[in-house]
Amino acid sequence: MKKFALVILVCLLLISVSVSAFWPFDRVTGKVVDNTLMNNSDDCIDTDNGVFSMVPGIVRYKRFLGTNERVDVCRSKGRYLREYYCDSKGKMRAKTIRCKGGCNTTEIEFRGDTYEVGFCIPPAPSCKEIGPGKIRDELGKIYRSGCGKGDDRNKYKKYSCGVNIQVSDITYSSIAGGGGTSPNSVTLKLLGKSLTLEEGATETITIDSMNYEITVEAITQDSATITLKETMRVGDSTIDKGEETITLDEGTSGIIGEDKFISVVVDDCSELADGKCTSLGCYGACVDTDPENDINVAGVVTVIEKGEEKTYSDTCHPTKNAVKQYYCRNGRAYLYKRGDYSWLSCGRDRKCVVDEATGAGKCVDKEEAGETTSLEGLRRIVQSLQERIEALEEAVSELQEALFAEE
Repeated sequence: MKKFALVILVCLLLISVSVSAFWPFDRVTGKVVDNTLMNNSDDCIDTDNGVFSMVPGIVRYKRFLGTNERVDVCRSKGRYLREYYCDSKGKMRAKTIRCKGGCNTTEIEFRGDTYEVGFCIPPAPSCKEIGPGKIRDELGKIYRSGCGKGDDRNKYKKYSCGVNIQVSDITYSSIAGGGGTSPNSVTLKLLGKSLTLEEGATETITIDSMNYEITVEAITQDSATITLKETMRVGDSTIDKGEETITLDEGTSGIIGEDKFISVVVDDCSELADGKCTSLGCYGACVDTDPENDINVAGVVTVIEKGEEKTYSDTCHPTKNAVKQYYCRNGRAYLYKRGDYSWLSCGRDRKCVVDEATGAGKCVDKEEAGETTSLEGLRRIVQSLQERIEALEEAVSELQEALFAEE
């Protein structure tokens, strides 16, 4: 009886080993997603270094009776790929991945043998905005605008579809022999950078996993033709996002590849005074001329928002006797509220007027408001008279010049 039980146990062990070698549904860790880098070890080696469906890979791993190889293989008539990889514990694992562009095979040499290995064909390049500051590429990867991490925590990365190119300036050089001038170079602004290139020149900008190759095809007296090619690094592979050409007049801009190119612009918030990176972009020093939020003071808030200087002035309500105020907090401009109300009443016998010096609104007594209105009217009359006097003086001067010329 004991011998029979031992024979059964040995048989079960051999069956389990055999099944592990040929069973198509190997252990799967659902937490691992496509385009994930994994480390190799002495017990498990993956030629594509992780889960990369668009890179053909072979896994060599240790097993109970020696070593074995597994190759990435196409399944379900090329709709899926069975991707093999090494996990963090040096064990062979597998994951089934849907190939949006289909599945194909190629031959790979590995340790003296030739294997036919499957890989996912990259789908057609695409870029789609799916929310504010959020886009998705053809692989389903989502890019979110926001602050970086670690050393880049004070840098704001903005993602969008399409690359905006501006032809800011065209320079000229003299033609030998007094033959005039000809276009020499063009200055382009794109991706938060400025490039000056001659005709036929090419330069590459690399931001994160994106490579942008810019070529100046031609320069005329008032326009330039530019070709942009974008590629995207995914693990050890490179995806070609395509190329497009655009012709722009000097001083104009245009968006290229709006439905497929991914634009990445990095703003360094530390370059601003008291610059801070927030979920909305870079914000610099915020200055409020009315820090007490006094409705009797015409306040103006000046702040750097997303790299640009913006001004918020206290404002009078168009029909009601009330004023709206702004204030600074943590380097940003906010609308001042009392409870749920943003319009603050000036009170009885008072009126909201626009301060002539700042253009901001403030509350004053009605008597003072009348005086202010009268003074502003007088100033406008005086200014109008001064302009007429200057026009008359200029006309008299021209008439005198004409009389002298006749003499």
